[in-house]
Amino acid sequence: MLENFFRGEVPSIFETTIKREKGSLSEDNSPTSRLKSYRNEEEFLRSVKATICYCGSFWTFGMAAAVIGPTLLELGCVTNRPLNVMSWLFFSQALSALFGSSIGGFLADRYDCNIILLYCVTSVAIYLAIIPVCHVFGVMLAFFALLGVHMGVIDTVSNSVLIKIHGKKVAPRLQSLHFFYGLGALVSPVIAEPFLRSACPDGHFKSNIFGWTLENSTLERLSEYSIDGFQDIDVNLTIINETISEMMGPRHYHTKSFVQYAYWLVALLQVPVQSGLFYLIYRQRYLRRWSPDIFAGRVVTLAALPAGNGDETESEDLPQVLKPTADSSIRLSLCSLPAKIPLVTILAGLLLFLFDGLQGAYGGYLYTYAVKSEMRMSPSHAAYLNSLFWCSFAAGRFISIVVSVFLIPDKMLFVNLFGCFTAISFMLYLHDVSLALWIGSAAFGLFMSSVFPSTLSMAEHYIDVTGSITSILIVSSATGEMVFPLLIGKAFPRNGPLSFLVIGFLVCTFALLVFLTLRMTAKAQINQPVHDVYRTAIKRLCRCNQACDDCEYTPLVTCDEETEETGNDELIRGEEAHRVVELQS
Repeated sequence: MLENFFRGEVPSIFETTIKREKGSLSEDNSPTSRLKSYRNEEEFLRSVKATICYCGSFWTFGMAAAVIGPTLLELGCVTNRPLNVMSWLFFSQALSALFGSSIGGFLADRYDCNIILLYCVTSVAIYLAIIPVCHVFGVMLAFFALLGVHMGVIDTVSNSVLIKIHGKKVAPRLQSLHFFYGLGALVSPVIAEPFLRSACPDGHFKSNIFGWTLENSTLERLSEYSIDGFQDIDVNLTIINETISEMMGPRHYHTKSFVQYAYWLVALLQVPVQSGLFYLIYRQRYLRRWSPDIFAGRVVTLAALPAGNGDETESEDLPQVLKPTADSSIRLSLCSLPAKIPLVTILAGLLLFLFDGLQGAYGGYLYTYAVKSEMRMSPSHAAYLNSLFWCSFAAGRFISIVVSVFLIPDKMLFVNLFGCFTAISFMLYLHDVSLALWIGSAAFGLFMSSVFPSTLSMAEHYIDVTGSITSILIVSSATGEMVFPLLIGKAFPRNGPLSFLVIGFLVCTFALLVFLTLRMTAKAQINQPVHDVYRTAIKRLCRCNQACDDCEYTPLVTCDEETEETGNDELIRGEEAHRVVELQS
């Protein structure tokens, strides 16, 4: 009945409400005519307009995340800080995004997601406008922390609201959402490039990937080039720099940084996204005014629909956002949840932890590996290689929009994981061939691009992914993005550049095993609550300890309760047998 209701095949509650308030219907002047366009579409929040607005919020997320890297040295010029100090901005933003992702699920379950997104997108634009004019490093660090919190909330809420609206048909929309992230990440460096300089006016440091500095007043000991048996030579680099300056001519730098214009342009591009979200809120409030029974809830709920024929199976296929408020308001404790829900959540979170961490580490260290490995690529070729990886990453997310319509999330995720495993194995086997690195990086970015949305779609396919579960999954991925770059950064100088590919190979292998476990768990019929599964396991341990003295297991809890329950069961069975005997007599 509810499906037919949304298709407009049964009398609408709009008409019932308006007839009760107005007494009659008029096609020209009644509010029904103004709602006609909405009623002829499926559901307003399921429409393409709403999906584009949500994708726009993720475009904001991608632009804000990608503008930091290219402008990091310019921000160092603004605050007069070296590169090793400026790298704390990344840590501040990532740690705050982890916190924002964790509270995003709580907010999405209790408040209007459209208002949350509008507030966060507006806040991101404000912080982007303020950051480049902060000349005090501590103040800039604080604003980066605030920026990270709101970016984390956007990440969680955008994924959560699409899952709520579209339910098990969310896969193409999630692919579109994450494609817009890649699109924003590509556009942002292009906007920033014209406003970047090669060095600060005082020559504090040069703009290269490693941040190597050549201070004018520094004495360096060039022991690397001294001949064995001779004394090390102290060279004053001030004389060398003056000589080079006389030979090469004066070096001209802009005395003023223009990086703020790049940030202001990125902030200005958030205005269309804000307008779209404001349109969603206005349209939603307008419809709630004429049908308050229908549109009372977090986003859209059906709390006051007239009772049907009592068949409750009709609403099973509805997305969470269109289910009655009474169903969504029930907060089950962890012990009363079906055991399948936490198991699928933990395994999906582990998979996102592995692959999102590998994605951040691969994109961050690919340039360094290409330059430092046996291939010894030039900096320009390594930069092109890094661009190829991110271009294939964005292209893969665009292709996944179409592919997800024809493939179920399980198969699509397996293709992605197996493709990544093949690509990293190919690069590891031919680690000294530059062509293998080019081909492998392109394939790796292509297959890696849709792992995150495919994992979310697979989880939604088997369980109801609430805002809290979405928050857990995104926090897991954000934790991986913090851990794996640090892990590879420690292993790279200690074990050599090849450890970069070895760690990637091990992660891909383990991820395949996690996927197989996740699929078997998701397809298994585990409908028992968590506390029942726990009690069953404890009972088996107790029986094992009572059965034999040399049992390898040790009791985790005391078995007194088990003994009491067994005694009570025997007493009940004895009473029932006594009653049967009395009846027979």
